[in-house]
This record gives sequence, C-alpha cells and structure tokens, in this order.
Amino acid sequence: MDKKKCKLKFNLFDGIVILLALAIAAGVVFYARRKNAAPAEGEQTARAAQVTVRYTLEIEQAYEEAAELAKAGDELYERTKKQYMGKVDSVEILPSTVLVKDTVNGKFSYEEVPNRKNIKMQVTAQGTRTEESVTLDSGLEIRAGENFRVYGNGYYGTGYVTRMERS
Repeated sequence: MDKKKCKLKFNLFDGIVILLALAIAAGVVFYARRKNAAPAEGEQTARAAQVTVRYTLEIEQAYEEAAELAKAGDELYERTKKQYMGKVDSVEILPSTVLVKDTVNGKFSYEEVPNRKNIKMQVTAQGTRTEESVTLDSGLEIRAGENFRVYGNGYYGTGYVTRMERS
C-alpha cells in the first residue's frame, strides 16, 4: 500500500477563523494592559469623591391614595433595577395639573387632573461624584433631569430629578 502524504490545506475560511482568533486575543491583551496602566504624565483623571447627595424627585400623576402614603423617613428604590435611591427627608403633595386647550376661545390653561397628585420629595443618599455624574452607593447613576421609576412604602410612580445638591 502507498503511504499517503498528509498535507495541510488551508482555504479562505480557515484563514478568516485564524485571523479572527488572533484579533480577539490581541484585543483581550490590549484591554487588560490599558485597564491596569497608570495615567500618562499630564493626563487628567476623573477622581471620584465620596459625597452626600440631596436631590428633589417629583413623581407625577400618582394616585391620591399613594400620595397619602409617602412620608419622610421612607426608603426609596428604583423600580426596574431594585437599587436603593436614598432616604426621603421631606414630602410635599401638590395638585397634578395638565395643559389643556379651550376649544371655544382657543386659549390654553392648566387644569387639575382628578384623583391624581404630584409628590415632591427631598431625598438624601451617599454616593461618588465624578465630573460627569453622581453614582449612588447602590450603583445607580443619577443626573438632574433624568427620569426614574421609583417605589417606596406602599406607593410607586414615575418622576424626574428636578434639583441636585452635592456636598
């Protein structure tokens, strides 16, 4: 019997697979070195500073019954990620209004929404401040103007951070 010679044959597909594997390995090495590298001379880094954050959160169009349950001392959580948002310092219940057009004379006015209230809360939490944002100790990143789905003791709603103080 003839001995068959074993030849390694590479086609285009094999070459693509090998190049892809090498590119992934190089990317992993590059990312690992970059993450552990010290900043270059003169390069500024965003230094994180531990701060107490006070912010105002306004929950819009909550049911009246839910608004009555909101009180100072409540623990507030983000509803989707279940992350701690802070302790409620004060609560103000406001009428919920909506802008409507009077079809008779064409003027716009604000009217109260029946059975709905806005809940304005002052919340305090601990976090880390960088140049871009504040990250609470729970890992939740907050900014003024950001929308959150929140829940407390017996109530929930959607609202915006309307004001922030960092100290």
